[in-house]
Amino acid sequence: MRTARRLGSLWVLHLAEEEIASVAYAFYLRWMAGSVAEANRFARQYGVACRATGSTGGLHLTRLP
Repeated sequence: MRTARRLGSLWVLHLAEEEIASVAYAFYLRWMAGSVAEANRFARQYGVACRATGSTGGLHLTRLP
């Protein structure tokens, strides 16, 4: 991780590109376990989300508009 700072009760992370992909995957796993709010917040903040691909079940990083 490059840097992190506290903003009220939240932490703001400054991540490298490969770290963003890794964190998106971690939040995808949390989303699967029921923590949708955290995953959605990360997706909005960084503009990326990890998504399952159709019938193959593979995962890929999706850039959000």
